[in-house]
Amino acid sequence: MSFSTLSPIPMAEDVRAACDDCEWTGLAETCSDIRNPSQRLNAGSEVPAGECPVCGCLAYVEKPDEPAKREEVSHAGLPPDPDGQNDDRADWAESALVTFRDKTGTDKDDALCDLIADLLHWCDRYGYDFDNELKRGRGHYWAETQEGGGW
Repeated sequence: MSFSTLSPIPMAEDVRAACDDCEWTGLAETCSDIRNPSQRLNAGSEVPAGECPVCGCLAYVEKPDEPAKREEVSHAGLPPDPDGQNDDRADWAESALVTFRDKTGTDKDDALCDLIADLLHWCDRYGYDFDNELKRGRGHYWAETQEGGGW
């Protein structure tokens, strides 16, 4: 018997996963169904969290005693993170993009600009000024990346 997809096992919201191939690390709940599991999984091997939302390879739950792959990635060039939440903020944005890709079928390279375009349509319909909201968002980003908090 073979299955075309295998849904990830439901996990707590804060469980993190890391891709076995690329440098992606993020919330396990953002992993996709595993396509062609009978060809990719072996009996008795570690159960993956799902497919990496970036490259489609298998992603596994990070074990508490293992440092996250993110720690191995250089943060050189990133702005300050005075409240220590910018990795979480990036993960939240990633979750939104993964959900958007799942709903629309948009590929990874176009997902951000397509979401922005769709947000423009949303603003048209619900009476928001996109340029003003973008300006406010940039203000939040600035405040979240200033030593001393910026607020």
